[in-house]
Amino acid sequence: MRNFFLLSVVCALSLHAQTQPKANNVSLIDQTTRLMWQDNEQVLAQTRKWQDAQNYCNDLILENFEDWRLPTTNELKEALNKLSFKHTSKSKSFWSSSPDVFLPFDPWLHSPEPTSDTCCPNMQNLVRCVRNYD
Repeated sequence: MRNFFLLSVVCALSLHAQTQPKANNVSLIDQTTRLMWQDNEQVLAQTRKWQDAQNYCNDLILENFEDWRLPTTNELKEALNKLSFKHTSKSKSFWSSSPDVFLPFDPWLHSPEPTSDTCCPNMQNLVRCVRNYD
């Protein structure tokens, strides 16, 4: 019985560790979705237009990874609602890669409020890049 209890505790701690985001000073890894999120001072340093945001993520080299991209609207919405980013803004929105279904030239924006909206791709908004964490 004692061994079963110890095994249960070890398994529970292991499961808890797997679901907790792992952070360092430039990125945050969501163990549940297996996504690595950019979380450095560059996130708040500059706003960009939508196409410039996509180019920025595609060209980003961070922690020796070159496969960064702009997140989908679902990825971004979930991350802003559940993860504790060091670098975030309560008042500004972040670009997603997802265009509106009915207005394909208007991409989705998300803020930590949580609010979502579509708007003009020529507006300046924040960018948080993401990559699949293997």
